[in-house]
Amino acid sequence: MKSWITSDLHFGHKEIISRCKRYYRDTCEMDEGIINNWNSLIGPNDLTYVLGDVSFGTLRETVSILKQLNGKKILIEGNNDRDLLVSSEFRDQFENIHTYLETDDLVLFHYPISDWNNRLKGTIHFHGHLHGKPSGIKGRIKDVSIDGNNMKPYNMVDLIREMRKDK
Repeated sequence: MKSWITSDLHFGHKEIISRCKRYYRDTCEMDEGIINNWNSLIGPNDLTYVLGDVSFGTLRETVSILKQLNGKKILIEGNNDRDLLVSSEFRDQFENIHTYLETDDLVLFHYPISDWNNRLKGTIHFHGHLHGKPSGIKGRIKDVSIDGNNMKPYNMVDLIREMRKDK
C-alpha cells in the first residue's frame, strides 16, 4: 500500500482552467485527465489524502467521479467543500473527514499556516489552497495542489523524503 497526497482537484470548475493555466479545453477533458492521472498512479489498496476543494460539480457528478478514483481517500475539508459535506453520499466516499489532521511528523490542513505544532522540531506542514504557489512561509511547508505536480497527486513517501532533505 502506498500513500498519496493532493489538493484542489476542482472537478467541474470551468474558471480554474484559465485561472491556473490548466492545459485542458473544458471541464470534461479536465475531469477525465485528472481521473486518468490519478488511476495511473494510485492502486486499489492505496490511500490518498485530499486536502480540500474536491469539486464544483453537482453532488451526483462529484460522487460519480469519486467512485472512479482508485484507492481509499481521506478528506481534509477545503473552503469549497462545504455544500457537498452536508450530503452523506459525498461523505461516504471518504474513509475519514477532518478539518485539520496532525500526526507525529505531519500537519495537514487546507490552508497554509505560519506556525504549526513542532515546526521547529522538523514537523512538515502540507496544505493546499495556493494551487502550487509557494506560501512564503519558512520551514518544511508545501502546497500539494494538483496544479503544482503536473495534474497528479504526490507520492507521500517521496515528498516527505524530499522535504526532509531540503532543510
